[in-house]
Amino acid sequence: MEDLKLSVGGVKRREFKEEKELKTKIADLKAADGADLDEIKSLELQLTKMSLEFDDKFRFAKNAPPNKSEKKDDDKKEDVKDVKPRVVKPAEPAAPVVAANAFSALAAEE
Repeated sequence: MEDLKLSVGGVKRREFKEEKELKTKIADLKAADGADLDEIKSLELQLTKMSLEFDDKFRFAKNAPPNKSEKKDDDKKEDVKDVKPRVVKPAEPAAPVVAANAFSALAAEE
């Protein structure tokens, strides 16, 4: 139990709604007269396990939100559908160059 408590809080994050509710429930039981200690301990253990689970989910979550990446992929697909094929003109056949030597042929191409 103490090992679990020591490992909680390794990740900086906001408290989830479920954690807040469980903490208030534990605080109410502690404040009540004649509170059952076994029930409080079991709720504290449940809170610790829940916190560790949320820490792990937060720590190993993907960085990019899935909604944004899905929209980008959809936009790219739509753009590809709207693109018209490019018309390629055939190259004109080059007329043979007749020259006295190679240097004259290069000068005649320009």
